Amino acid sequence: MSAANKAYSDNVLLGAGEIYIDIDGKGERYLGDTPGATLAFEATDLDVFASDGPDTSKRLTRVRTQVSRRLTATLRDMSMDNIALFVHGDLSNVAQATNQVTKFTQVHAGRSYQFAIGAADSVSVHKIKENGSVTSDSANNDSEANYVVNTELGRIYIPAGSNLVKDSATHGIAVKFKQLARQQITSHTKAIEGAARYVETPVHGEGRNLYIPQANIGASGEWELKSRDQEQQFQLAIESLGTITIDGVDQ
Repeated sequence: MSAANKAYSDNVLLGAGEIYIDIDGKGERYLGDTPGATLAFEATDLDVFASDGPDTSKRLTRVRTQVSRRLTATLRDMSMDNIALFVHGDLSNVAQATNQVTKFTQVHAGRSYQFAIGAADSVSVHKIKENGSVTSDSANNDSEANYVVNTELGRIYIPAGSNLVKDSATHGIAVKFKQLARQQITSHTKAIEGAARYVETPVHGEGRNLYIPQANIGASGEWELKSRDQEQQFQLAIESLGTITIDGVDQ
């Protein structure tokens, strides 16, 4: 072992830390527990070779034309704020509303239907309270023998033998309900930009804090909705639009 080796102290780092973003200028929001995070660097170079002489393999210069720095974070906090980032959408609060009506032009036995605000094919709703009867084109059918409402999921089921479908005609129905206040995400195509920060609290070693003052934030990969092997997770890609800074420890 050399003298230099003996004198040198490696910073063996077992990383852990928290990730924050600020996309509205109101301060940094904690993304919740993140089981993984990586920083990737990619560069594009242009090689310029000599062309006037017989040896065209001589390289005159190399010009770096593009640099990409990307922080990819794995999230397991399925908050509406985080989901809005992944699906590229706006999060809004929808106020409680009474006397809402969903209309279905036809219903069939053994089928389920989703309540909605406005037409049946518009935005679906859940966590409702019945605020009136379920009626068909021909008669009042306010009975569980004719329909079953799931207020938690905002769905109605039409059982076999229901008066709504027991004759040869196919009846439409109108459902009146009270929509409880909720949050809603509406996707869009606008860029989501902001700042990001990684605050390291390592298990071992001296940590490094990373700051990206301006970044494009969006989804990376897939969101596995259903699995018996692990909890839901998805990844966010935080692409630097300029410089990044990495802070060390004062010596």
